[in-house]
Amino acid sequence: MKLRDFLKRYGISRSAAFEHMSSGKLKARRLGAHLLITTKDANEWLASLPVRSSSNQGKAA
Repeated sequence: MKLRDFLKRYGISRSAAFEHMSSGKLKARRLGAHLLITTKDANEWLASLPVRSSSNQGKAA
């Protein structure tokens, strides 16, 4: 998927995506002028994110 589709799907900013790419957490490939992220790489990135504890849900920070 194109980067803009990834951003829309996962609700993150372009700068956050580039931070994840530069840290190696998110893999992207260039095809001409487009950055592409495979479904496999998007799923791996998503699985690598921290899981929020259910005991914290619904509580104010």
